[in-house]
Amino acid sequence: MGRHAGISPRTTKRILRSQKFSYKRCNSKIFLDEERRNERISFAEKMLKRRNASIWDRVLISDECTFYLNRARPSKLWTQDAMLEEGTKIHGPKVHCLGGFTRNGALKIEIFSENLKAKKYLKILEKKVVKMDDLYPEGWIFQHDGSGVHRANKVQKFINGLEEEPLKWPPYSPDLSPIENVWAWLKNQVSLDMPTTIRSLKQSIRRHWNRIDSTFLSPYFNSMSKRMSMVIENEGRRINY
Repeated sequence: MGRHAGISPRTTKRILRSQKFSYKRCNSKIFLDEERRNERISFAEKMLKRRNASIWDRVLISDECTFYLNRARPSKLWTQDAMLEEGTKIHGPKVHCLGGFTRNGALKIEIFSENLKAKKYLKILEKKVVKMDDLYPEGWIFQHDGSGVHRANKVQKFINGLEEEPLKWPPYSPDLSPIENVWAWLKNQVSLDMPTTIRSLKQSIRRHWNRIDSTFLSPYFNSMSKRMSMVIENEGRRINY
């Protein structure tokens, strides 16, 4: 760094720091190329055209999320000496969750320890479909992202056999789904409980998830048209919501 210009690395660093540069890890988010952005725009335009049919009132939004026990605690706390406090770790005991909800409320959350495989995912879906058929006898629409498990042949065959066509969610678009907001809220609530065992972690997750009702979810579903408009205005790039 700087050697080809006749400047030592130490001098280069000093100059950069004097200009308010800092040496940090780069943003690791996936780059949305033109093709991906166009897919997001097309999806948003399609959904806005269907707005009058109140499509979001009949959509089951679903997703998976991982909770690490070592990270299920506040990132800040009142202390006289932060160096004496036990810090959080990236790895350690964890549980996986699969959640789903509609505008009217949340379905039972599924909590499991092993990594999600197509066979288990299909078994969970079968239970959710029975529940959704009871709640929405006139029809409902399924949504999930395009993760590898979701693309498994037997999973796709099952989903394509549903009465109504599922939403074709654009790739790399968690910013369009309200369940990401709900996961963030849930992780914050669990961290306030400061669970110390996997059992207490699961109890905390279930307790707070069961608090989710139509009143809680209504603002998120009301935001969907705005999210779609923001994607179009932002030329398919990520939105902050």
